[in-house]
Amino acid sequence: MTTKPKTQDTAVEPAFLGILDTARFLGVSEWTVKQMLRRGFIKAKKAGRRTVVIHATTKAYAESLPNAKFAPSTRGVKSQAA
Repeated sequence: MTTKPKTQDTAVEPAFLGILDTARFLGVSEWTVKQMLRRGFIKAKKAGRRTVVIHATTKAYAESLPNAKFAPSTRGVKSQAA
């Protein structure tokens, strides 16, 4: 009886993403990604004619964003009239 060796499911993160994939990752438009590149918020390289965004800079940018703050919900709370 032979057993298969156990393999770890380790996902390999890409080093680069295209403009569209970067936009999907950040939840913004392609235009916004291009603006972010122009302003230096994220960095890219050229691979032939294609622009590829350095994924590490995209992740660092996302981590640098402030946490979202939400007002407490009053939904479902009944006011107590005197």
